Amino acid sequence: MAYTCLIAANDPWFIQLIRVYSSECGLSSAEAFVSHDILPAIHLDHPSVILLQADLPGHLHGMELVGSIRKDPAARNIPIIVFYTQAASMTPEVAGIASVCIQEPVSFGAFQEALAKVGIPVAGRLDLSRVGMGDDPDPSGVHEKKHPKKKRKPGQ
Repeated sequence: MAYTCLIAANDPWFIQLIRVYSSECGLSSAEAFVSHDILPAIHLDHPSVILLQADLPGHLHGMELVGSIRKDPAARNIPIIVFYTQAASMTPEVAGIASVCIQEPVSFGAFQEALAKVGIPVAGRLDLSRVGMGDDPDPSGVHEKKHPKKKRKPGQ
């Protein structure tokens, strides 16, 4: 069975990251960039899971947005994974309606775990070159430069 995710986000970097993660897990993706585009996208694309960035711009926000998705008969049973920043903290009401909540930044492992929690089979290994990081195992971009120790002569 082919799985499709609806990426509902506005941040281009976040969208690209979630696209790569989704692709690496074997999901095709559709996108909505503002809250009022989510329900039409659900009706058009029939996603298996909704990947929602909590601070998505548009007419509806937070509890209202997740609630409107849950009230729609076509979307009622679709799992919703909500991604939130510390600045846009998760309210208990939204957390109670969402299937899974993940605080950003999102690791590939946390993404896979969230998909598994909502019943989406996951496979794959993250190819870091697809997110512009080459073969670097440290996605933070912070590297510790190691200097070889110089041998000192006695008396120095």
